[in-house]
Amino acid sequence: MHRVREILDRQTESYYVKPDWTVCEAARYMAKRNIGAAAVVDEDRRVIGMFSERDVIQRVVAVGRDPSQVTVREIMTTDIVTTTPEETLDICAAKMNARHCRHLPVLDQGRLTGMISMRDILEMQLRDIEQENEHLRAYLNLVPPGFQS
Repeated sequence: MHRVREILDRQTESYYVKPDWTVCEAARYMAKRNIGAAAVVDEDRRVIGMFSERDVIQRVVAVGRDPSQVTVREIMTTDIVTTTPEETLDICAAKMNARHCRHLPVLDQGRLTGMISMRDILEMQLRDIEQENEHLRAYLNLVPPGFQS
């Protein structure tokens, strides 16, 4: 059973935005890093919300607000679900499916330590399937001892 820690071990940086940034600033930050969502953290790196492309579309663009005049705090999602480094990826996937989200902030002792996405989980599952297929092919291609063709 894979755990969140396995994904975090491969990540080089933890991305987050600040609540007082404008939506423009946060969007530029995310675009530069090619990410679709970021945790919103306070001064102690405690997660107070999530900021996503969906928030920008639904709460700024679709209602005609000026992204240079709106702060992340005003539109961030505050009813969020989180995970820990020791939680299994199966539980994380179930949480994401139940809440219809694609990203989970990873908290260790209440502070942000990383972020996992549904893509991270699917990549791990795909690797497992590929390994299993390799093992099955090797097993099927084994020649039994004493067998001569």
